[in-house]
Amino acid sequence: MASTATKAAATKSSLAPSMTLKGHGQFIGSILYFPDGQRMISGSQDRTARQWDLKEGKEIEEVREVGEEEVRAVAVSRDSRWVVTSVTGGGDVDRAAELKVDGKLH
Repeated sequence: MASTATKAAATKSSLAPSMTLKGHGQFIGSILYFPDGQRMISGSQDRTARQWDLKEGKEIEEVREVGEEEVRAVAVSRDSRWVVTSVTGGGDVDRAAELKVDGKLH
């Protein structure tokens, strides 16, 4: 009978990236899939939110200077019409900004 460690070693797999999305200039603090599974939204310390096309592996849209400092969190509505970001507003005061999505960030 095989030990638990042997079974774990036999079924262990490693994760390898299938693509690399380049665009942010600093640490990415938040990333989320759109409900369609074809796009992602990311927020970064570089004060940008970016929308990504996962089929093409490319950036669709970038919104610069979303906050005075960093984009801490991103969220997408179930119908994909709204993206909400939580940003640092200076002096570590958080505020929320809504960005309507109609295929692109505005």
